[in-house]
Amino acid sequence: MGILIVESLSKFTRSEPSTRIVAQALLLDPASAGKGVADISYADAGRWVVEEIEILDLADESAIRARICESEDLLSDLRACATWPVAAHAHMQLVHQLKHLLVDEMVAADDPDADMAFATAASWADDEVMKVNLKDPHAIADRIAEAAGKLSSREMCRQWPGSAYAHRKVVTDLTVFLKRTRGTLH
Repeated sequence: MGILIVESLSKFTRSEPSTRIVAQALLLDPASAGKGVADISYADAGRWVVEEIEILDLADESAIRARICESEDLLSDLRACATWPVAAHAHMQLVHQLKHLLVDEMVAADDPDADMAFATAASWADDEVMKVNLKDPHAIADRIAEAAGKLSSREMCRQWPGSAYAHRKVVTDLTVFLKRTRGTLH
């Protein structure tokens, strides 16, 4: 167990102050649903992930794990993820990036009982999204429901975080397409 050497990351840090992105959608609070809280843009999501990583002490494994758990807890509410899919995607991306900093989170590829690595999970989710007829709101909603069903057990999501990440990514990505077709979740 340990942390990757982070001295090489110093060249990627910014020295000028930035205005932090603080959007209510990033709270993924179901109490805010239906109150006109708009989702964030993909550009803001990317900047937010970078900001969240920059404020962490990357040499402190417990701080990294605590931040991962914080986002995973927020992602456990599928209704909030469906309401603000880009904000949910930002949290998933943050978890994905932070997990790569933890050496002990790397999964052996030859272990058939191992959880999916986050890179594999992301690729699998992209493939699953592309299998859906993205012009058919019923097909999209059905696939969202199937992926959401896999996420119904909090314990299973904790046991298999890579697989849970994959199914959450399917839900959030397809929710974006569903909103574009003007479909709704029931």
